[in-house]
Amino acid sequence: MLGRNNDNNRFNINCNDNIDNNRPAREWSFEKRRGLILIGGWMKTYKNLWLRLCSFENLFDAYVKAKRGKSGNPKVQEFEKQWRLNLCLLLKELRDRTYRPLPLRKFVLRDPKTRTICVSDFRDRIVHHALINVLQPIFELRFIHDSYASRKGKGTLAALERFDKFKRQVSRNGSLFGGGENHQTRTMFLVFV
Repeated sequence: MLGRNNDNNRFNINCNDNIDNNRPAREWSFEKRRGLILIGGWMKTYKNLWLRLCSFENLFDAYVKAKRGKSGNPKVQEFEKQWRLNLCLLLKELRDRTYRPLPLRKFVLRDPKTRTICVSDFRDRIVHHALINVLQPIFELRFIHDSYASRKGKGTLAALERFDKFKRQVSRNGSLFGGGENHQTRTMFLVFV
């Protein structure tokens, strides 16, 4: 077991001298069948997640979010023709636990580099949004401040601005380091992971 004064501190996830800083991350566990989440020694129970996922209100909210900005898509227009019936069928599949996602539609996009794009069917996007509606409030509070991917109010631009702030703190905004007599500057190496 790693101790506080052990030489293995260099393997700490946060690259600092406090090995116990990551204890909550190591103690994270999730029991699916009981809906228990254990974080850093305390336990919070969430009940009826499946019932919240499989409610018509949640699916309708997910449907509205999934179709936002996609009204010209033929798959969305086809779903919209009988949206109540389609949502009820999707709800029945979820409640009966017979729901299976459809195969992804793949295409190649060439701008400026070649990429293969995989797109979910519209009804699968509704289920994705329904899951987010239920799980996001639970997990959002547990994310660290500097986690920017797929979060409201954050994103690539906010992450770059935060990185720039840290970069300026480390380099003191490009000013000289050391005593006034030697005027040494600090060399910075930026590593992108």
